[in-house]
Amino acid sequence: GVTHSAGTAVLVVTHNREIARVADRIIELSSGSIAADRPNEPADVSTLRW
Repeated sequence: GVTHSAGTAVLVVTHNREIARVADRIIELSSGSIAADRPNEPADVSTLRW
């Protein structure tokens, strides 16, 4: 993606799991600690259900 080729990262903080589907990595927090850290196959934005 654009951020990879530019050597940058974008951090999105959300409670909306649908938005998280476009990420290539998902880190879940619980009570301020990392509960899960996993790669994700990014979904096409056009497939999101708003």
